[in-house]
Amino acid sequence: MAASILGISRSLAYELIGRGEFPVPTVRLGSRILVPVRPLLALLEGRDEEEGDRGE
Repeated sequence: MAASILGISRSLAYELIGRGEFPVPTVRLGSRILVPVRPLLALLEGRDEEEGDRGE
């Protein structure tokens, strides 16, 4: 779902994750790859992840 939100294909998302170039951090749990919501929303809102909820 994160891939579609970013407007890229799932295969490209997996490729970027494998190369360490996905635009937000990911978490691997066994064979699953999870994309945390907060960093993804921060990216979409144009905020740096370190800015948090301050809205700067």
